[in-house]
Amino acid sequence: MGTSQAARAPKTVKWNQVPSALRSPARNASTVVAAVVSATLPRLPGGAVATPAYYAVSEGVRFVKDAREHGLRTAAQTASLRVSEKYVASSVAGGLWNLAVSRMDPRTASTPYARLAEVAFKKTVSAIIVKGEAAMGEG
Repeated sequence: MGTSQAARAPKTVKWNQVPSALRSPARNASTVVAAVVSATLPRLPGGAVATPAYYAVSEGVRFVKDAREHGLRTAAQTASLRVSEKYVASSVAGGLWNLAVSRMDPRTASTPYARLAEVAFKKTVSAIIVKGEAAMGEG
């Protein structure tokens, strides 16, 4: 039988911002996420989250730049993405994640942290495509 452990919340000023962000009447999601990430990221194994996030963000930024300059269709063709007309947001998000994974070390891409990065990335990209700039300021 193995044993399991639950780590206590770190006693840092950054971590103390998380509960206060949750208690806030406005409860802005971006504030909560920023507080959680800044408090926990330094405690994770080196590169566990940073590497998948780096590749995903770099592919996303490259795609957005191409889409702004040349249009969505051309950006998708340049990135070799298969875009379903019925599911544009999810197919673009999935295609960009697959591009990011293809550039990562397979051991990094198969970690639980990479899976978390994948879910967050796909949801974020899909929301931005569907809602446009309004998705950036939502709580």
